[in-house]
Amino acid sequence: MAENDLSAQLLKLEPVSPELEARYKQEIKNMIERKLKPYERVAWSLSALMGVGFFVGFGSVFFYTLRLDDVFPLVGKMSFVMGSLFGLVWAVLAGRTALRGRFHGRKDTNLFTGLVWGFVVLLMTGSLLVGVQMPDTGKGNQMILTGLVFFVMFGVTTLLQREITQAELRTREQLLRMETTLAELAERMGLKPGAAERE
Repeated sequence: MAENDLSAQLLKLEPVSPELEARYKQEIKNMIERKLKPYERVAWSLSALMGVGFFVGFGSVFFYTLRLDDVFPLVGKMSFVMGSLFGLVWAVLAGRTALRGRFHGRKDTNLFTGLVWGFVVLLMTGSLLVGVQMPDTGKGNQMILTGLVFFVMFGVTTLLQREITQAELRTREQLLRMETTLAELAERMGLKPGAAERE
């Protein structure tokens, strides 16, 4: 980790011409915020519709449980409220991504990861509270196990995917910075682009 920080600092100390610096920043921007392909825009649109479905579905179930009085636990009702809010926020974020036609590898990834992580943590907490309150111990353990499965399947995998994506972006950014520095050195030595690599 320390070696990576030292190499990044040394690269920053190396002077780069304004033209190469501008090109570097533009390529970094293009790398981090990429334009969506047509099928990706369709996929994000369908994802937004799925979020609307969650919003309507969980909201409907919540209003249905209000008529059950004390039969349905309060924590369970709040779980449906959380699911409905999750669907609404997901629909807004996915719809915005589809309309914008671009995906930011850092900001958007963090937003979606935070949303999913927060939802599964609340869902896991809710399943624990409901499970321990159920008179039937077997069904209570089944409820807790279901929450744990959702936590592992969606929460943990989403965090791992985010870390992999961010690590890939950092690696590509450092490689691009090195290429820019090599191009600057080649320019100073009077070499044509690509000549340094051939030698």
